[in-house]
Amino acid sequence: MKKKYIYFLLVLAAFGSLIWFIQASSAKYKDKSDLDISITSAKMYFEDNASDVTIPYANNTANIDFDVQNYIDQSFTVQNINYTVSISNSNYTFYINNTPATNNSLDMVLNGGQANSETLHMVFERLDTSDVPALEDVQVTISTSYPYTYNKTFTVTILDGAIEVQGNPTNWTRDDVTLTIVPTTAGITLREYSFDGGITWQPSDSKVYTENTDNITVYAKDNLGQTLGPVVVDITKIDKTPPTLTFLKDTEYEADGTEKQVETLIVTLHESTSVLTKTIATDSQSGISEERIKCYRNGEEITKTDYFTEVGRYEVTYKVKDKVGNETVKTREILVRWPRAGKYVVERQNVLATGASSTAIGAGLYRDDVSTGLDTSLPFSSKYYYSGVDVNNYVSFAGKTFRVLNVSVNDDVKLIGNMSSKEWQWGSRKIYESNVYSNWSTKWWPRGQLYNSDDSEYILFTAEQNAHVDEATFYAGRFTDGETPTLAKLIEYERTSARELGGDSAAFQGYSAFPNVSDYLKSCNEMSKVYNVSSSQTNEKIFKQNSWLAIFDELWTINSKRDTSTDNDYWTFSCNLIGINHTDNRIRSRTYYYTQNYQPVFYLKNDTILSGTGTSGDVFTVQEDWRWFDPYQTLQPQNQ
Repeated sequence: MKKKYIYFLLVLAAFGSLIWFIQASSAKYKDKSDLDISITSAKMYFEDNASDVTIPYANNTANIDFDVQNYIDQSFTVQNINYTVSISNSNYTFYINNTPATNNSLDMVLNGGQANSETLHMVFERLDTSDVPALEDVQVTISTSYPYTYNKTFTVTILDGAIEVQGNPTNWTRDDVTLTIVPTTAGITLREYSFDGGITWQPSDSKVYTENTDNITVYAKDNLGQTLGPVVVDITKIDKTPPTLTFLKDTEYEADGTEKQVETLIVTLHESTSVLTKTIATDSQSGISEERIKCYRNGEEITKTDYFTEVGRYEVTYKVKDKVGNETVKTREILVRWPRAGKYVVERQNVLATGASSTAIGAGLYRDDVSTGLDTSLPFSSKYYYSGVDVNNYVSFAGKTFRVLNVSVNDDVKLIGNMSSKEWQWGSRKIYESNVYSNWSTKWWPRGQLYNSDDSEYILFTAEQNAHVDEATFYAGRFTDGETPTLAKLIEYERTSARELGGDSAAFQGYSAFPNVSDYLKSCNEMSKVYNVSSSQTNEKIFKQNSWLAIFDELWTINSKRDTSTDNDYWTFSCNLIGINHTDNRIRSRTYYYTQNYQPVFYLKNDTILSGTGTSGDVFTVQEDWRWFDPYQTLQPQNQ
């Protein structure tokens, strides 16, 4: 005490603890730094200057604690002290011990009568949070009105002093991620750091993560030991997982015929199939790179299976990357098999020439051109044919041996049967109605068989075998005698000249028919001059000596005669050697009073699987699946 006056003591004590709350009110968190705060525990008398303080701001609030006292030494006031706390910054309002201020002012009472003190918890709340500056000052005034008048002002500097976490990638990466805690305001010093919600603390501000991690709760302590945080971080952009590369399985067969599911890509020779067929690449994180899947053979990128020019087994390498560079490498076998039906026939033999055949070139397989009837707009027109005497065109089907007349544009194989041992009279129409065709005016069908059941060449097709016979177009056009046309002109007649045989078109749909005149002519390996289609002129070439199709007997053809009053007047083909029966080789017009032999023709569908080489000892054989391939194939698996 001094003299007779009663001294009142109001002490503002700044406590070292700073209460800091950060709420996750938005998707973005700020890393805050420790604050160097000038709060001391020195007592403040009314006549002294109050200490200025610096406090942090977070989640719209800043907090300080201080004491008010009514004593000094051993003296205290007898009366209660009425005092007021007010602030000058209109951006803020405040609370003291949870009591809100009114118009930035709050009246308080400190009880007297004994030595007394009270801790005040003052919370500053910013009214506008849209644009909080890095720092701003708030003037705090403490004044008394009773028992005496006193007024003192000090400055509270509020820093936006939070923490943020840097290094969390927003784009995919396959690298480790280093998170670093930094303050958001310059001048703030951090001392300790926690990446596990405050359970453990470390002096380093960084931590390395090797995989995606959720709910990383980060805290930091400033140089006064105040805790800043939490900041919650999810690491979701680490991708160290290579893509998944899957090969869809296909059915293959063991040597004993048993089935197995394999990842092998099974294709046929010269088939331009993508090597990516039945491949699937997936990546659930960064996604598959824009390059997609690549396939390599001996380091060379390949895209189509026609890269392989021989049948066999080939091992290739597939590579695929995701968007950050993780790569999957996987090997796969590509099995290149012989093609089916027509393509197979052509692949197994050498094509001698294109156009008309010639003894100078030899007997065998020829490629059609326009002069020999090629027309790519007609699926059943010929594109390869056999000519000569000794040709390898034998086919085993339905328990009998046929021969290949030609390979059509659509890769069907046109077969011709052996000559029937029966002679059929045209007038009775037994040929069509009871043996080859099911109905005169509609479609022509094998009716499950070719020839009658008492015929030595009788063939009964099973349902499975019938499935290989195509419903084809047979060209039944007509021509007249007295002409010596080119072969191309004859074929044009066959395909365009109408005849009333179940319809008004030269093209008939069915499963079986007779050969065309042009089929017989093209089988002769000497075509420098075309046979005269006349009943009176002698052919200038000896057909019997130059054709694999030559026989002694006359055979029906499908072609009819032009300009005749006889409805059933058709052409037959005779190829007798001079001096045997007839003295010439003719294409004759025949009517109902003649009896003739016949050879049926039909088409194997282009998806029919064939084996063999076509020779008499290794005939082309119809197969129901690919089991024949592995034991038959003589090539060894190809080297890498």
